[in-house]
Amino acid sequence: IRGGAFLNRRNTFHHLRKGYDIIHPTYYDPYILKANTGKIVITIYDMIHERFPELFPSDDCTVEYKKKMIYESDHIIAISQSTKNDILQIYPDISESKISVIYLASNFSERIYDKKKVFSQKKYILFVGRRDKYKNFIAFFEGVKKLLIEDEELNLICAGGGSFTAEEKELIGSLSKQVQQLDVNDEKLYLLYSNAICFVFPSLYEGFGIPTLEAF
Repeated sequence: IRGGAFLNRRNTFHHLRKGYDIIHPTYYDPYILKANTGKIVITIYDMIHERFPELFPSDDCTVEYKKKMIYESDHIIAISQSTKNDILQIYPDISESKISVIYLASNFSERIYDKKKVFSQKKYILFVGRRDKYKNFIAFFEGVKKLLIEDEELNLICAGGGSFTAEEKELIGSLSKQVQQLDVNDEKLYLLYSNAICFVFPSLYEGFGIPTLEAF
């Protein structure tokens, strides 16, 4: 553990020993079990590490840590019925009554953002968020590539997810003038959703899928 993470653990451990009725950790590190004397509630966002272990390094401890927290916590919040189903399928001896489904929400509001305002003048398909691994961007791009070739006025905008990697730039190739990556705030993202020809979400797996809700 390096620098800030070590200090955070030490400070958290120190405070927890004072005693609390309920502790809600933000992740699955089981060190917290040694300090807390109250009830522990954890939130499970997805079971991606369990479903697609081949996408993660062999020394990744997430599955081990999460399993320990699942069994030793007093209650579990799942962010979707799908995540709850996955937990029960992977750990069938966990009582269903131990899990409550509490859905996520979007920050977008029509009272804040004007849907008629246009952020991009282009005719575009929208892709949002990370593009690596199970987000399935490469397969998606291979599918949309033919449309971009057929219509030079059509564009693909990738909102967020960081700059294109060398592999992605090579994949995009001669279509680079029609494919753009943008770093956006909530207002710009709202406007991109509102004015896109369509939003495409080709992810292989999601615990919830916030972009789908944002698009609605």
